[in-house]
Amino acid sequence: MSTRPLRVVVVGGIGGLCLAQGLHAAGIDVAVFERDTAPDARLQGYRLNIEPVGSRALHDCLPAHLWHLLVATAGDPGPGMGVFT
Repeated sequence: MSTRPLRVVVVGGIGGLCLAQGLHAAGIDVAVFERDTAPDARLQGYRLNIEPVGSRALHDCLPAHLWHLLVATAGDPGPGMGVFT
């Protein structure tokens, strides 16, 4: 039996996954639980806007192979996106 405590992350979204990555990188055992049994268990799909500060935080938090996967699969809003106030 292990004497190291298990940390369980029960948080939704990108924040919980980043927390789990950070704890794992620090050598802390982590378990992440997802409520969906499979990626197609229900309708999925979110648009997520990650600003430069968030992008830097993800870069620092994620292992290199996951960062490259994020970059490779991220969409590009193109020049047509604008904000009006």
